[in-house]
Amino acid sequence: MKIKKIAIGLFLSLFLAFPVHAWFVDESEAPLWARDSIEKVEQKNIMTGFGDRTFRPNAVLNRAEALVLLFRIKGIDLEKGATRTKFSDVPRNAWFSPAVTEAVDRGWVKGFSDGTFRPGNLLNRVEWATHLMRAFEMQPDESRPDFDDIPTRSWYSAAVFSLYKNGLIRHY
Repeated sequence: MKIKKIAIGLFLSLFLAFPVHAWFVDESEAPLWARDSIEKVEQKNIMTGFGDRTFRPNAVLNRAEALVLLFRIKGIDLEKGATRTKFSDVPRNAWFSPAVTEAVDRGWVKGFSDGTFRPGNLLNRVEWATHLMRAFEMQPDESRPDFDDIPTRSWYSAAVFSLYKNGLIRHY
């Protein structure tokens, strides 16, 4: 009986010490070099995957998903439920509505001149750079690295240059 209790105790201690990882059903689609990172963002509840237990490693983020990720990365809890919204295309009860509302309040995003946020639009790199610069309060960089495809007077150049200065992006 004592051996049985020791065996059960050992099993339970191993089980509790090493959480069971519920991997995504599309694990094989993720490149090998990305799997450790995917596991880390899942464990930290930054990227939780989709309701069908997929991670969709080759999917591109949309604007709503990116904002939710920014709040999770920064460890900022958003209140659930209906929120006010100033955008005609952000329903009050949408899963991303609290993130959009809070991001606007914090000055991270502004939306479009037609009164929309376009939450389902795919996020391009300069939009992501701008969100990151604003969310992490990076100062715009006055230096101008040599990016052939970034006009120095564009609305996004300060964000791209700031991320470059902080080592978050690099030349090819």
